[in-house]
Amino acid sequence: MLDTAKTRWHPVAASYDLPFRHVFHAQLLGREFAVWRADDGYVNIWENRCLHRGVRLSIGINDGRELKCQYHGWRYSNRTAGCTYIPAHPADAPARTITNRTFAGVERYGLVWTAEEPQGDVPEVTGLAEGDLLTLRGIPVNAPADVVVAALTGYRFQPNGRLEGRAADMSLKASDGFSVALTAREEGAETLAVFFVQPVDSNRSVIRGVVDGSPRGAERLTVLHHHNERLSKLREIVEREAQAAPQPAPLEPVIERVSPELAELPEMTAHGRKATIRVTVARKWMAADGIAAFELRPIKGLL
Repeated sequence: MLDTAKTRWHPVAASYDLPFRHVFHAQLLGREFAVWRADDGYVNIWENRCLHRGVRLSIGINDGRELKCQYHGWRYSNRTAGCTYIPAHPADAPARTITNRTFAGVERYGLVWTAEEPQGDVPEVTGLAEGDLLTLRGIPVNAPADVVVAALTGYRFQPNGRLEGRAADMSLKASDGFSVALTAREEGAETLAVFFVQPVDSNRSVIRGVVDGSPRGAERLTVLHHHNERLSKLREIVEREAQAAPQPAPLEPVIERVSPELAELPEMTAHGRKATIRVTVARKWMAADGIAAFELRPIKGLL
C-alpha cells in the first residue's frame, strides 16, 4: 500500500487554500510541504524546509515571485526553488546548486495534487465536471487512510435541493484505496459526491470532498454545512474505532541533505568572487541624480 501511495497522485490542499501571497502547510505520507501560488499563477510545492537551518518555509513570506525564509532571510525563486539571495553575503550570487526539492503539482477538481514519485495522471472521475463543482472543507481524521475509505463507503447525504429530506437512495459508484464516489437520489434530485482521502501519516488522514453542481449564495452555504456536519459525525465514529486498534508506527520520510560542497558560495578569484550566472545588460537609464539603473537578463537559463 505504501509503495502504491508514493506513486499515486493525492490532493494535499484545496485551491482556496492558496489565496494571494499565502503559504500553505501541507502534509503527505509523513512529509511536509510548503505550497504557494506565485503571482503568475504557478503553484509551487516544495519540501518544507529552508536549506540553511531547516526552518519551515510554510511560515515564510510569499512576495509573489520568491519565498523568503523568516529566520535568516534566504530567498528562493518561483518555479525553480533555487536560492536567489543570502543576506549574509549580499554581494555574492548563490551557487546554482543551492536548490530546494520540488514536487510535481496539478490543479484539478478544485484541489491541488502532488505525489512523491508520480506515475500516470491525476485520477479521472466519470461524471465529475471540472468547473461545475463545490469543494468541501477538508476534514482531518486521526485514523489510517484505508479505515477512513472503508467508513466513507457507508456515508449518507442528501442531494442538492433536497437537503431537508432524510430518505435519499444511496449508491456506491466507485471505491479504491484512497477515494470513494457516491450518488444520492431523492424525488428527482441527484448529486454525485467524490471523497479523496489524503494519507497524511500512518495514522492521520484528511477527507477532501467535491460535490457535483455549483450552488450559489445561501444554497451553497447550506450544502457546505450539510456535509460538514455529517462528515464531522463520521470522523467521531472512525476515530473511536481507530483509537481502540493497534497504533501503526509513524512514517519516516527520507530527507535529502545538501552536501557542504554544493552549498558553498562562489570560489574566490584574483578579482574577488565570481558570479555563477552570466548576464547581459539589456537596458541602462538614470533613475535619479547620480544613480544609474540597469536591467539584467540571463544569457541562458533563469535568474
